[in-house]
Amino acid sequence: MKTLRLLLIIGLCAVGAADIQAADSLTRHEWKVDGVVREGLVYVLAQARTNPTSVVFAFHGHGGLMQSAARSFGYHSLGPEAIVVYLQGLNTPVRLTDPAGNKSGWQSGIGEQGDRDLKFFDTVLASLQQEICASTRAPTSFPPLLRRLS
Repeated sequence: MKTLRLLLIIGLCAVGAADIQAADSLTRHEWKVDGVVREGLVYVLAQARTNPTSVVFAFHGHGGLMQSAARSFGYHSLGPEAIVVYLQGLNTPVRLTDPAGNKSGWQSGIGEQGDRDLKFFDTVLASLQQEICASTRAPTSFPPLLRRLS
């Protein structure tokens, strides 16, 4: 279970060269997925334009927001060598706590919600592959993150 949780939070990818404006702060980005505008907050190091850099994806809980996840998780301040992406979920039904789907969240299985969140992740990953220089290596400066997950 810890491995699955780690894989959901940390998505590592191989990528190419740059167009996202590098900055040492979170910037809001939009991606269109199946006609729906999706958004996320992205932390990109200036050196990510030219040096291979790991990528960490963070997902808020049901009813959460990307901004709250960025404030409470703070992954972008824990590991200075990683690109961090806080994605925003869409309204998602959850059987016990939100059957009407009034709060934001994530699909919980393959094939649910038309795989909208898997497509979102793939779209973000593809855009990062075209816009910045990332690596498949795990971030080496993230021991605080790994301790939080255990």
